Amino acid sequence: MTILSLLSAVAALVATLCLAAITLLHGAWVLGSTLWLDRVIPRTPDSAGGRPLFAPSRGLTGAVTLAFALLALLPGLTLGWLPLPPPRMAPTLCLGAAFIFVVRAIGDFRYCGLFRRIRSTTFAHWDARLYTPLCLLLAACYGLLGTAPR
Repeated sequence: MTILSLLSAVAALVATLCLAAITLLHGAWVLGSTLWLDRVIPRTPDSAGGRPLFAPSRGLTGAVTLAFALLALLPGLTLGWLPLPPPRMAPTLCLGAAFIFVVRAIGDFRYCGLFRRIRSTTFAHWDARLYTPLCLLLAACYGLLGTAPR
């Protein structure tokens, strides 16, 4: 096993496990859980706790859950770990996922991402310590999977 194939396997495992956990959390929200909702929805920085910037519907949360589930399967497809023929587009799809995670890590320049200006909310705290670094890690994993030779 070469260093590059070992790195690809580690990247695939990290991406799959992270996105499986994220999928399960979103699935719990679809089913009505409120676990950590106060930490994952950006709020305005008002003195009274702020108002949420958006209120995701169950349908939208379900669609996001499905997208995360598909992204969790993509590394396994790319490396041939699943009993399905790897699609020729798998590396391209990995690069697309990497791009999406980089864009999320950069953020909206106000409430989320590396360049956020609002830093006093609970969401900003978690975004700085977990969400943005996780997006950068996932971007690196999917970028490696998309560019590594097969």
